[in-house]
Amino acid sequence: MIRCVLTILTLALLGMGGWARLAEAHPHVWIDATAVLSVNEAGQWTGVTVTWTFDEFYSQASVEGFDEDGDGLPDQAPLDAMFNEALENLREWIYFTDARLGDKRLAWGDGATGGASWVDGRLVYRFVLPLAEPVDLVAHAKEISLRLYDPTFYISILLAEQPNAASLKGAPPGCKVTVFEPEGARDMTFDDAIAISEDVQPGEEGLGFPYAQKIGVQCD
Repeated sequence: MIRCVLTILTLALLGMGGWARLAEAHPHVWIDATAVLSVNEAGQWTGVTVTWTFDEFYSQASVEGFDEDGDGLPDQAPLDAMFNEALENLREWIYFTDARLGDKRLAWGDGATGGASWVDGRLVYRFVLPLAEPVDLVAHAKEISLRLYDPTFYISILLAEQPNAASLKGAPPGCKVTVFEPEGARDMTFDDAIAISEDVQPGEEGLGFPYAQKIGVQCD
C-alpha cells in the first residue's frame, strides 16, 4: 500500500484533517531542528535528543481549537495527545531520524520519550531516542552519521540557524560534531521526484535523503 508523509504526518502525526493529497515534490512544512548526541561515561554514543520547531503558519493551523480556556495559548492536554500520537506513528518511519555506522542503519531502541510545547507562537516537539545498541564514539567516530529528514520531502527538516544546533553531550575531550550540507537530487527529473515521494515505504530513504544535512563526528 502506498504510504506518504501527507497521511502519516499531516493527518495522524499532527492530528489534522481535510488536507489535499501530495501534489508536488517539494516541502510544504518547514522544521527548524536541533540534535544533541548523548554519550555515556564509557564513551559510548547512546542516543539523540531531537527538537523540531515547526514553521509559524503550520504551527497555528495545527493547534486550531486547542485553546478552550481562552488564554490565547494552546492547552497542554491536546498538545500532549497530539504528540503521543505522533510518537507512535513515527516509530515505523524511524522518527525521521536516520542514524548510521558506515552504510549500516542503526536501530532505535524501545523507550522513546518526549513532549510538545508552544514557544513564541510555534509548535515544538522534542524526542529522546535511545539507540538499541550503544556505539563506541572514539573508535567509530569516522563512521558515525545522523540525518534528520522526511523521506517524501513533504516536510523540510533543517538544523536551526543557531550555534550548536548539532552537538555532543558527555563526549570525551577532542570530539565534536561536523555538519555537511546536502547536494540535493540534482540529476532527478520532476516526474521522477514525484513518483519517488508518492511511493516511499517506511524505512526507505526516498526523496528526502539527498536533501538531508549529514551530522558527523570527529575525534582527535
